[in-house]
Amino acid sequence: MRHRVSALSPRSDGFTLSELLVAIAILGGLISLLFSVVDQTTRIWRTSEQRVDAFREARAALFTIARDLESMVASPDSDSDGAPDFNFFFANPDRAGKADITFSGIAEDTEGDRLFFLTALPHASQGNTAKSDVCGVGYYLDYVSGPQNSFKLFRYFIGSDETFVRLKTYVSGDSNVLMEASSATDESLARNVIHFKVIAYDESMTAISPWPKDRSPIAIDLSITAYGHSVANGFLNRSDWLNVANPRNRESKQTFTTRIRLPQR
Repeated sequence: MRHRVSALSPRSDGFTLSELLVAIAILGGLISLLFSVVDQTTRIWRTSEQRVDAFREARAALFTIARDLESMVASPDSDSDGAPDFNFFFANPDRAGKADITFSGIAEDTEGDRLFFLTALPHASQGNTAKSDVCGVGYYLDYVSGPQNSFKLFRYFIGSDETFVRLKTYVSGDSNVLMEASSATDESLARNVIHFKVIAYDESMTAISPWPKDRSPIAIDLSITAYGHSVANGFLNRSDWLNVANPRNRESKQTFTTRIRLPQR
């Protein structure tokens, strides 16, 4: 009996080198794509967080101004003729001849308005030595140069004791009572603010700027425009801050607005 022996072909138990190389290339591409997606998502999240932080500062600044204005001391009328004899509210007052104003941002007039008024603040917010509640406050925009160059919104503050001293020699319409640098402090309220706008309204709700020195307005509109931190951190100089034509800058900025009715006597 004859047995037929068939030739057996070699059996393959693994991948060939070319198959392994293709698999590694595909896996590498997937990993790269995954890292790219994660990195892009992280960047978007970080940018969003920075914008939220910047805009949170702007909204908080708007709240602070509104709080001070709601406690504003209305201009008094000593002879009861209906027209205030003293005015302590100044929106965009003339700076001519006022060399000792605490802020230096004369060049910032086109970007930011200026607001000064009297307000009643509790003793706790001034320090325990305060003898009164009437204080002078102001708000203005200024560019701070240096390594951390930035436009900032500042709060100017004069305690009640110093305010009282100034009011004793006050002449109606003299904005120096609230704008002199002596004994005043400046607090940075919000970074990356590139525009601060104040619009005052008379009894007929007509906008008037600068505000005249014979009475207090009925209401004012306030608006603050700010950049997100991620964009602002890349600015090298003042020109970068003011380049609103740049699409990236334009997309990053946001404006917050509120209207406040002011106390009247």
